[in-house]
Amino acid sequence: MPLVILTGYPSSGKSTRAQELKSLFLTKFSSDSFEKSPMNVEIISDESQGIPKTAYDGTSCTALPDPWGQPIACFEELVSRYEEPNSASRWDSPLFVVMQHLEGEKLPFDGIWEALILKKAPPPNLATAISSGSASDNSRAAQVKKTVYRHKQTPHS
Repeated sequence: MPLVILTGYPSSGKSTRAQELKSLFLTKFSSDSFEKSPMNVEIISDESQGIPKTAYDGTSCTALPDPWGQPIACFEELVSRYEEPNSASRWDSPLFVVMQHLEGEKLPFDGIWEALILKKAPPPNLATAISSGSASDNSRAAQVKKTVYRHKQTPHS
């Protein structure tokens, strides 16, 4: 099951682009070639999970609100902590960069479609493979827990 993650600064248009991408996928899925396929698109966001925007307000966000209704300090802190994806990292690949602020900038839907639907999924690696839960795995987990517990008991100088 493909997963698309949209990242960006607060109020940069991620929700708008998510709705646009959903619409493009649903249009493509409704075509003749996908008529019998149970494909669907779900958008998971803070709003869809019932998380209010105020959940991110902390004690340091006491500045006067800006015209969007969010304190400037919170906005600046979120922007300063933002980490851009890196296409050289496997977990950030394939990476499609869309500049929301450029007039007429369109989603590279053909490339996204190819990467998510047409391209064969990469083989599972140790991080993504489903474990059988063998006895040796359980004893290894117990050994790690024991080591961590022992480490916590060691007084620090």
